[in-house]
Amino acid sequence: MRYRRPDDMLALCSVLALLLFVLQYFTISKFSVLDSAGYISLGHFLENVRDKIEFDPLDVVLGLGAVGVFAALVVLQVLRRRLTILLGWICASQWRAQWAVVLLGMVAVRYYFARGGMNWAGDASAHLTYAKIAAESLAAGEWPIWSNYLGCGTPYLQFYGFLFFYLVGLADFVCRDFYLAIKIVLAICHIASGWAIYGFVRQATRSRQAGLVAGLAYMLSFWHVQQVLVMGRYPLAAIYALLPLPFWAFERGGRVAALWGGIALGALAFAHPGYAFWATGFWCVYAAVRVGTDVRMRARVGEALTLLVTGVAFGAYLTLPMVLERGYTVLRGGIEMTGVPDPTWQHLLYWSNHHLRLWRLPDGALHWYGGYVGVSLVVLACVGIVWAVRRREGVYIATVAGLVLSLVLVFGFRWSWLQALPFVSSFNAARYLLFVVFFLSAAAGLGARALRIYRGRRLGVVVLLVLFVDLGPTTLLDMYSTPDEVPSEILDEVAATVPEGESERLPSARMMTTLGGTHPYLGFSWAYYKTGIPLAQADPGNLLPASDQFANAFGVFLNRALARLAVAEDMAAIRASSIIPAGVKLLNVRHVVATQEGGGLRWLSWGWQSPVLVSSRIEGYATDDLPKALGEEEIDLLLWRPTGLSRMQVFEQAYPIAGFIAQMGVDIGRSTCEVLFIDGLAEDEDLRTDPQVEVSRHQVWNQRVEVDVAVSAPAFARLAYAHYPELEVRVDGRIVEPLCTTGGFVCLRLAEGAHNIVLAPRLSSIRRVLLVLDLGLLVLAAAVWWRARQ
Repeated sequence: MRYRRPDDMLALCSVLALLLFVLQYFTISKFSVLDSAGYISLGHFLENVRDKIEFDPLDVVLGLGAVGVFAALVVLQVLRRRLTILLGWICASQWRAQWAVVLLGMVAVRYYFARGGMNWAGDASAHLTYAKIAAESLAAGEWPIWSNYLGCGTPYLQFYGFLFFYLVGLADFVCRDFYLAIKIVLAICHIASGWAIYGFVRQATRSRQAGLVAGLAYMLSFWHVQQVLVMGRYPLAAIYALLPLPFWAFERGGRVAALWGGIALGALAFAHPGYAFWATGFWCVYAAVRVGTDVRMRARVGEALTLLVTGVAFGAYLTLPMVLERGYTVLRGGIEMTGVPDPTWQHLLYWSNHHLRLWRLPDGALHWYGGYVGVSLVVLACVGIVWAVRRREGVYIATVAGLVLSLVLVFGFRWSWLQALPFVSSFNAARYLLFVVFFLSAAAGLGARALRIYRGRRLGVVVLLVLFVDLGPTTLLDMYSTPDEVPSEILDEVAATVPEGESERLPSARMMTTLGGTHPYLGFSWAYYKTGIPLAQADPGNLLPASDQFANAFGVFLNRALARLAVAEDMAAIRASSIIPAGVKLLNVRHVVATQEGGGLRWLSWGWQSPVLVSSRIEGYATDDLPKALGEEEIDLLLWRPTGLSRMQVFEQAYPIAGFIAQMGVDIGRSTCEVLFIDGLAEDEDLRTDPQVEVSRHQVWNQRVEVDVAVSAPAFARLAYAHYPELEVRVDGRIVEPLCTTGGFVCLRLAEGAHNIVLAPRLSSIRRVLLVLDLGLLVLAAAVWWRARQ
């Protein structure tokens, strides 16, 4: 059937889209003052709206206008089938169908461009920090593989997906607005995800309408935005966008598709290696079922193997070194996430947009590890499942197999045989919902195709209208304005102390912040973002022992020791303590922002900073032998017992890091230690000298450190920078092999006299080889594509 362009419907749809954008900008932004709790009741939500939001006439006009235009579209469909004509006109052209997905996606994800700064709750704070560091590195012309901003130096994102952060860095380089760069990348990835799954489902079914439904379902399913934007797991935006591409390539067939599909499969590892592992597994299941149930697909076994091998090889740049080099990091103990609560079926089926849930979750399920996927999608997927059982079409069976497997991982997560598999327990159950949404969206598209075959074209419009009614209101969302999380003015005051001469690089001295009850992601990220001063501590994602077993451990000690600075007795004990100034000295810290028990912050400053401390003696002491601190409850019991010890003395005994620092015998004024403890040292060594050190220059960049020192006698020099095998250390221009202190810091043997020390990161040899392999695969894929075009 040939369709004429329905200009009247296009005009109405354009007006509705414009109204939704204006409504988002002026009206929905007012909802940011509400509690972001998806488990509150409808009555409580309405009370909040009444008490906290004051609507004006413009809000009423916009709201009624949007509802009125949508109602007009429905009426025109009922009376004249105008929406059916519009849908037919769109789906008559591949170009128009693809643009429809993109344009509808822009309307659906308009909340990304709402007013306000990013919300730093959840995982967002850590991801914003990584993105900010990437942006600053790329702006300085550096490829970010290391950062001196966090944890005394860390192999920045070499053990975590970097793709999203690099994209943000590039976007920030263009637009020069960090928050806008984040919003642009998130929105583009979200829209691209709909376009990609459209291509996959259309290719598999030869139905543009099925692809259109799948694309809208994937973009509108609320768990998609909840996981990415609400929970702050920004890197997953790239996972959602890339995930459909290997499936699309497999359905398309051909050498070009196999190579580029493999590159897309491998690129998933650059976004998040854990999700890439499971995406590869799901793709293998899908491909195996397709080949096993469709004779025509068996000719593509070679192409499927090419795609798989290309994907594994391309992603190996990140995944293989993670396995081989994790022994240098805290990842050597493995990852286990079974302590996170599981989603329930109510999470998935009770309508919610996080501000509002129509029905209250049961007791024990009041958490955000699960979100609304869309009842409409479930119904359409059920139609697809029935069609798969009755017609036994390969694409239906393969999609249903992926959906069933993903649901088993979500709701059967606690089954003993699954818990026995480390690669299952390395995720929590909610993380597998990403694959549920993917296969559910694809199955919804297949169900829409089945309905169209069974009932004709008119039902296709009904399917889309049901999708819009069910999931469209979930896009009435605002997550940006965060009035309760405005950073403390103290951090601005700390930032103002940075010398003007260090404005073009990192400050040469660090800061620390005690957390109180604040999550480390938020506490550390706020401090870095507001001050631009490097932190000795780092969140758990920064993996070297220097931060995990020394700086963070010392920060936990300070969290209790500095919690009552308004109490005269505590202040006297702090002034009398030799541990606090020694620890601050060892970490080259100038500022400490201390969270107080009664609320508020206090700012402490120290002098005598130095990036180098020297000693004539070293002794062996394995980092793994450092004792663990007592639990907080045990420490509280010690404080209540009549031991005759002051609070500070209790803390110095309860936290082993304090005793370890005391053993080093730090002399604050001379920048010396009685002894330095070395990890893995077989035999103690004493130079029998009395060295002193003078630092004449200390300059720090994000990925480079230069220090000019002079020592009065042969000495062992402990640098306040983390040790890592791929951190290149040069002394007077020559590469040297440093020792590693207990706690994970660089230690050098220095002769008497002046020395220039340079620290700069490098990629390991295996990463360099794999990087060349990736470049070769890209060139090969481009060459094959170009030849095919000719």
